[in-house]
Amino acid sequence: MSIDTGDARGLDTAGAAGDPLAPRVADFYAAFAAGDAAAAAAAFAVDGLYAFPSNPDDETDPRALGEGDGLAAAIAADPTFGAPHRIRVAAHEGGECLLEGWVLGAGGEPSHSFVAACRLDEAGAIRRCITFRCAPTEDAAGTDIEDPGVDAAEQIGRYFHELELGDMEAAMQCFTEDCLYAHPPYGKGLPRVEFRGHAELKAGLDHRGTQPKRHFVPVSIQRGPHLLFEGHVWVDGTEDGRTESFMSSASLAPDGRVRRYLAYVCEPMVAPPVTGRA
Repeated sequence: MSIDTGDARGLDTAGAAGDPLAPRVADFYAAFAAGDAAAAAAAFAVDGLYAFPSNPDDETDPRALGEGDGLAAAIAADPTFGAPHRIRVAAHEGGECLLEGWVLGAGGEPSHSFVAACRLDEAGAIRRCITFRCAPTEDAAGTDIEDPGVDAAEQIGRYFHELELGDMEAAMQCFTEDCLYAHPPYGKGLPRVEFRGHAELKAGLDHRGTQPKRHFVPVSIQRGPHLLFEGHVWVDGTEDGRTESFMSSASLAPDGRVRRYLAYVCEPMVAPPVTGRA
């Protein structure tokens, strides 16, 4: 279903798929676009956490963090502060609100693609918001794509399982022949990865090779053919080694396979809120 733009406090949600934004999340993005850091911070719980990419040249760099009394200053330090967001997919369930869309430049054209995961307290205030950005990529599949009526999380779980086993042929088969697979750089200083179709995807996965990474996806919400999910990675396969946070958006084709997959990563993991936060 499409978002009713009247529910989103004047944000650009026309034609977006999924749910209306959680009210305090809408408050945050409206204040962010208006350049009002104090009002943006007021959308958070008293002990809320904002994590954002501060390095425009490396999307995988550690997130910059703002917390508590430092929230307004951190929000104002975000390189995109004052820019409006165009929401393309939103999913709100319980205390989780997950988003995908574009950050808009001065001319109203996308300057970045973005995803964000907001965790809310019982009163609806934001306890934790982590956001990721990259160069603009193509739109989410949109609201007219046919819903295959299958569990997208199961398909993504199958993909991660085969990836961790090193069966790249089976991992590739989770995607359609005309898929778009967009992923953060596989190493520092490398370009963002974008594969289109099975041949490019299989070659890319083979080049990646088997890695000890273990993926965990505690938050996922599906709306029609669209799945938004947030998780973390044990890079070395153990909890005591390197870690990553990641967020992804997947859209399914009518046959239930993934047609569009957009992933983001940062290292190290942005831990869940400390004791006292959900």
